[in-house]
Amino acid sequence: MFLSGFLKVGLCLPLLCKGLPVSNGTASTTLPKTSALSTVHQFDYGTWIENVAVRSNGNLLVTLMDRPELYEVDPAKGSASLVHRFDEGFLSLTSLVEVQDDVFAVIAGNFSLSTTSSVDGSYAVFKLDMTASTPAASKIAAIPEGNFLDGITTLDADAGVVLVSDAGTGVVYRLDMATGKYEQVLADDSMKPKDGYPLVLGVDGIRYSNGYLYYVNFPNNQFWRVAIDASTGKATGSYELVASDATGDDFAITSDGTAYVAGNFINSLEKVTADGKVTVLAGGETLSDLAGLTSVAFGRGSADKNSLYVVTSGALANPVNGTFSEGGKIVRVDL
Repeated sequence: MFLSGFLKVGLCLPLLCKGLPVSNGTASTTLPKTSALSTVHQFDYGTWIENVAVRSNGNLLVTLMDRPELYEVDPAKGSASLVHRFDEGFLSLTSLVEVQDDVFAVIAGNFSLSTTSSVDGSYAVFKLDMTASTPAASKIAAIPEGNFLDGITTLDADAGVVLVSDAGTGVVYRLDMATGKYEQVLADDSMKPKDGYPLVLGVDGIRYSNGYLYYVNFPNNQFWRVAIDASTGKATGSYELVASDATGDDFAITSDGTAYVAGNFINSLEKVTADGKVTVLAGGETLSDLAGLTSVAFGRGSADKNSLYVVTSGALANPVNGTFSEGGKIVRVDL
C-alpha cells in the first residue's frame, strides 16, 4: 500500500536506491506446486496500481498512484473501465476499502511521481457508492494533519467507521464516514518512520480482524498487531510483533490471523502465519512475475474463493535486477 519510492532525497527512479529493505534470507523461497499465476489485466507502461478491493459481484476495483483514477476490472474478461477520476485537485489515489455493501472509502492526495514530493495536508477520504447505475463519489473528510495517508480498513461496517494510517507520521486515525469526524486513536514506536532511513514511511497497510489491528512497518521488515476496541479503535492491549522478517506493503488477512503480504521491493508474495513463520508463495527478488507488488485481496466468488488478486507498480521505482520495469498489472494467484 505504500509508494515504494517515497524518499527524503527523491524517488528511486529508475534505479534501486541503496539501503532499501530486502529479505534477510530466513524465509523459505520455495514456490509451492499448488500456486499458479495468471495475469488478469495489465495497464500501459507508467501506470502504478496501488491498491485493490473486490466487489460483491467479483469485479475488482483498483486505485492508481500515478494519476487520480479508479478502475473496475472484470477478472473473467480481463477488461478494465474507468469508474471515477478524482479531479478535485488530486494527483494520486492510495487505498480503498469496502465499508458497506458496494460502498467504499477511497483515499486521495497529492503525491507526484514526477516531482517525487507529497503535499502535507492534501489528503482526503471519499465515499464511492457503487450501488447506483452511475457510481457516485463524495468527499467525507479532509485530514489536514496527514502527511501520507496510505492505509485504510473498516472497523465497524454497521456504523460506517474506518481506520486510516498515516505512513508519514506513524499514526492511525478513526474516521466516521457518516459525520466526517475523525481523531487520532493509535500511535506507537512500532508505527513510526525509521530514523535515518531513506523512506519517510512507518505504518503502512492495515487490516482489522477479530479484535486486532494488523499492520506492517516496511522499513523495519516487521508485521505487527494490537488489540483494539471495536468501537473506539483505541488500543486495549500491548503492541505485539508477529514477524520480524516480513518485508511488506499492503496485505490480506484470514480469520485465523494468516496474512498474505505484498513484498513490493522483493517482488514476492509472502505468507505470514499467526506464529510468525514467513514463507514466499510466489515471485522472487530476481523475478518479474510480481514486479513491485503493492496490495493483495481475496476473490469473493465460488471460482476464485481460494485465489488472491495481487496488484503491482510494475517495479517502476525499483526495477527488477536493476533493469526491468513494466506497466502495473493484476495477477491472480491460485493457492
